[in-house]
Amino acid sequence: MFFRKNKKQKENFSTSREWIESIAVAVYFVLIVRLVLIQSFRIPTPSMVNTLLVGDFLFVERVSLGPRIAYHRGSEELWNMHLFKFTEPKRGDIIAFRYPIDGRDFVKRCIGLPGDTVTIVNKEVFINGKILDEDYTVFSDERIFPSLFQTQYGASMTQDDYQKLWEERKFHEGTVFPFVRDNFGPVVVPVGNYLMLGDNRDNSDDSRAWGPVPAGELRGKPLILYFSFNMKENERILAPWKWVRWTRIGRLLT
Repeated sequence: MFFRKNKKQKENFSTSREWIESIAVAVYFVLIVRLVLIQSFRIPTPSMVNTLLVGDFLFVERVSLGPRIAYHRGSEELWNMHLFKFTEPKRGDIIAFRYPIDGRDFVKRCIGLPGDTVTIVNKEVFINGKILDEDYTVFSDERIFPSLFQTQYGASMTQDDYQKLWEERKFHEGTVFPFVRDNFGPVVVPVGNYLMLGDNRDNSDDSRAWGPVPAGELRGKPLILYFSFNMKENERILAPWKWVRWTRIGRLLT
């Protein structure tokens, strides 16, 4: 009897161990896929309307821009290991990245490449002196705010001061932002950095306010829109099928 009981205990232990090993392997592969291949993102704000809507869920491929494994403590980056890279971001690409100020995941459009001189004049973007053709932008505010140089905040500011304050993310503070929204720059995008703007140009928290995005913060390119909803409180239970945006599901975003 003792032998049979001991044998049964060993069999149970062996089965439990197999289950634990299977779960560990599955978790390991999920983590590898998330860190290296694909990551899921949700759009929480309207800054990319109409390209991306609040409630869109995206799969972002992390291979082409080179996946990184990083460790952050709050906004402080303690280490950032670059695994490999195949391509560089191109102007006009939609890019997922880590928000440089507090580490949230953001999705914007890459407008300025390293070394570019970027200027916005009355809402029109100029790259190295040439107007940028943008068929994806949305403007929701007819007002045009003057340049920071034309206000009391920047009346005595030099171009070097402007560049430094922008790189140090000072335009994100206080009441400065309206005066960099419609008339901005010129600024030179630092080497190893990118300038990101939202398509919903009048309602986007982007590089105009908080400066350039270091290459190390880039996460990848959105690949496909796999789910989308526009939930209203009175439809949560009564008609859940109505808040799913069925026609958006499956859209390729390359």
